[in-house]
Amino acid sequence: MKGTAERYGIQREHRPLWVEEPARRHPLPDPVRTAAVRALIIISVTLIEAMVAFLCTMAESWPAFPMVISSVASTVVATWAVVDVWVTRQVWHQRYGVVSEPSSTARALRRERRARRRAERRALREQERLRRRGGAGQLEQAAHLGDALVGGRRGLVLVHALLRLVHEQDVRVGAVAQFVHE
Repeated sequence: MKGTAERYGIQREHRPLWVEEPARRHPLPDPVRTAAVRALIIISVTLIEAMVAFLCTMAESWPAFPMVISSVASTVVATWAVVDVWVTRQVWHQRYGVVSEPSSTARALRRERRARRRAERRALREQERLRRRGGAGQLEQAAHLGDALVGGRRGLVLVHALLRLVHEQDVRVGAVAQFVHE
């Protein structure tokens, strides 16, 4: 007996039943997986015991009391099993480390933060250098200001006047530059 595709001469491509895709996250380490499976089994048994205890209590059957006691003990053991998974995971990470692969977004943010910090440190060093040099730094800064002003003879006269003002009056170049640019 032929299928529909064979009857009408349609060629179907063969696709495997199961296609493995790469995991998005790394699998759990073996000790952690073992502890997690153990905790899951203990929790399952605890829930079944609690349900049986509840049903026996509702039916006023004699196993109700032993099942309640057993459920309380199983709850303690289940809590211990969950804590064991957590501790095993922490110990495994501490012993064998974690391969960190930050996302490109986190990397870009860190790169921007580093560049901003570098620029701030560079600016602080430059200010400190100018502060230490005193008037010489002010004159140099005034000369740079003159380069930024309109060129030609008028610019030179203005720069000369600024240099005299800064040198004789002890006026900060930043205030003069702000006044000139306005």
